[in-house]
Amino acid sequence: VSICEVLIIRTTGGISDAALDGDRQRLVTILVVMAIITLAKMLLVAARTWFEQRQSGLVSYRLRQSFATYLIAIPYRSLSAKNSGEALALFTNDLVQAAAVASSELFLFLSEMATLIVSGVFMVTMHPYLTLAFFSLFPPLAILQSRTSKPISALMDTAS
Repeated sequence: VSICEVLIIRTTGGISDAALDGDRQRLVTILVVMAIITLAKMLLVAARTWFEQRQSGLVSYRLRQSFATYLIAIPYRSLSAKNSGEALALFTNDLVQAAAVASSELFLFLSEMATLIVSGVFMVTMHPYLTLAFFSLFPPLAILQSRTSKPISALMDTAS
């Protein structure tokens, strides 16, 4: 999916060049290539979504099954001494959140990492020195942004 996104960005630059040159054949070819890349991206996103939802369901099922097995194995005396709402809240709230972290959040993280790697490789192939400048300036700019956003967020909290 990330590779398709970068390829679409790369071919978008060719459209303006073909339009400026008045090369209609090249313009049509670029548009067909973009349509094929977009179709491939749609298919890959559908496959990724299906796989992600399937894995999310499996993780949720296994967590609930493990919790139910644990709950059944607990002696009745220790179970009756505890609040029954605690186990119910754990089963309905915490297990759902744990399943989301173990599946959806993990897939999102991996997708973002793949996009970062593909974008970095694309940037290096386009212009290595500008990529080096970008990556060397990114940490100081991120620190500067985080330091300036803290006073602004404090002001926003006091204003509201």
